[in-house]
Amino acid sequence: MQAPGKQLFFLALALILAASLAICAKLDIPPPEALYPFVPRWQGTHVLHLGDSHVSRGLREELSRSFKRAGAHYKTDMWVGSRSRSWVVTGRLARSLRHHNPDIVIVTLGTNEMPFATPEHHRPWVEKIVSHIKDRACYWIGPPPLITDETGGFNEMLERSTKPCRYFDSRLLGLKPKPGGHFHLSREQGQCWGRLVWLWLGGRYMGDWGAEEINEIDPCLSLGLSAEASASGQNSPQHNL
Repeated sequence: MQAPGKQLFFLALALILAASLAICAKLDIPPPEALYPFVPRWQGTHVLHLGDSHVSRGLREELSRSFKRAGAHYKTDMWVGSRSRSWVVTGRLARSLRHHNPDIVIVTLGTNEMPFATPEHHRPWVEKIVSHIKDRACYWIGPPPLITDETGGFNEMLERSTKPCRYFDSRLLGLKPKPGGHFHLSREQGQCWGRLVWLWLGGRYMGDWGAEEINEIDPCLSLGLSAEASASGQNSPQHNL
């Protein structure tokens, strides 16, 4: 038989635990789709950016600089020619998540899928990637508009299927498809892409931009992004925020 002192101790512990559970049950904990880390909250976070060959050169360089300034730890896992299916069936996605154990995941995939089959053919693999990411905050950067979406609706499929990840529609860049299957941006274009993504990650999207913000991304305007479109918010990912 336990001593009275021990009994009182365990009784008090049980009461404290019950009270804690009651408090936690009342907390309004946001679901994953409500998470949106603005710039001040990047400090100390571990960010994993994975995807195809677009996770290189300009885009990676620009995001790396921005995350470093914000105090975050930014790592990349780039696989040339990869598709959503590749990351799942080979186990590379699971290994990368296990190895880096990130707080936040950024995915850049879609370019290598777009020319082949219908969007619905790729949808299950996109959803499997999202399910592997689980409850981490997640951002999916769509493919830049360098190739024609022959079957139609690919970006729309990504926007629907990547939830609760936030989706950045890279058609915002205003580029035209390149002839001859050239799927890559120049280094300067990639840096511009990175700057646009960083502004978006910080909660600033085109519908709110004025002259100051437009001037801040002035080199991007030469890519085909007009000041008029910027001011009006056309092709903005605003509705995903």
